[in-house]
Amino acid sequence: MNKLHAGAFALTLVLAGHSGLAQGPTDKDYFTVLGTGFAFVRPASWKVQNLKREQRVTIPTPAAHGPAIMHFYTVDWRYSTSDWQDTQVQVASELKRSVDRRWEEEILGIPLVLTKTSGVDAKGVPDVVLTGMFYSASKNKMLFRLTCPAEDFDVANKAWHDAFQTLRTTDGSKPSADDPSKKLTPDELAPKPSGPLPVTQLGGAGQMKKPVKGAVIVPGKAGGKNALIHLPSGWSAVAQKDGGWLVTGKTLTGQLTMSLASTLDSDPVSTALLKLSGASLSDFTQVKDRTDIDDQPNKAGGHVSAVFRSGTTAHGQLTSFEAAVTTGDLYVLFHWSSVGPLTGADRKALNELLAEVTVDTAP
Repeated sequence: MNKLHAGAFALTLVLAGHSGLAQGPTDKDYFTVLGTGFAFVRPASWKVQNLKREQRVTIPTPAAHGPAIMHFYTVDWRYSTSDWQDTQVQVASELKRSVDRRWEEEILGIPLVLTKTSGVDAKGVPDVVLTGMFYSASKNKMLFRLTCPAEDFDVANKAWHDAFQTLRTTDGSKPSADDPSKKLTPDELAPKPSGPLPVTQLGGAGQMKKPVKGAVIVPGKAGGKNALIHLPSGWSAVAQKDGGWLVTGKTLTGQLTMSLASTLDSDPVSTALLKLSGASLSDFTQVKDRTDIDDQPNKAGGHVSAVFRSGTTAHGQLTSFEAAVTTGDLYVLFHWSSVGPLTGADRKALNELLAEVTVDTAP
């Protein structure tokens, strides 16, 4: 699913920092992906091998068939992310593996293009392969392939996610996402340094930034608590009889519906979002593309999960959007749909919304 997410929705999510540490990581704590200009803090239990054609990282797992292995490479890819995903589908077909999911996440504002496949290994053990390409504006992009028994995937998937929250550049520069329509600059074409790492840190290993909350405040109540929902400037919410709101953005076509809930007396966030997304699925006769955002922190201090679909109905093309933004036990749910593809203006509006939404408990 990359055409909808990569081509039309580039949400910038600010990764949460590791606060409360007595001392930050030193250069020796970092694992540098050679040739890419990126490094991350490697847990002490991970073992590293630098081989001729790859770097190999072993991640301990509790199951009998482990461990999990992350293979790191560089790839010279200047086409779109959707083209990349198409190649992964072809590779999976040739290897007789099933494609379980295709999606994108963002780290440091850069798309991380992910494909998960399942099959069986040479010993007949069910396994999972997760392929990720970091779509940075550089000639050599970071590519990893996580391989592990299916029973180990949840543990291994969380382990690399946690480690990647400390991802940073080796030269202290601010990275940017690639655009195949533009030529790379000499600096982007140049080989990337492998160290030493500068003191200034990017991403999750740096200090926690002060949350940037939306200036528009909407009062509500959930879980027996009075709450304040923060929306970006230029947005407004009108209360409805069902207890929800109709939300209007300054550039968003149409209206969103918004509701407020608490895990203290309502469904868990993932269940609530699944129900909301499942209800909109019935509007489609065929879904051509889908992507997910999974529990990503935003700059307002909330955690964002979202589902985007693009497909057709009996009357033509349709795009849908469902999202949940969580702070503590409180969460807001959004639903929006549009006849036709997601436009640039709507993309920008949804980007702005999810970046600044959060919920506070009112005094």
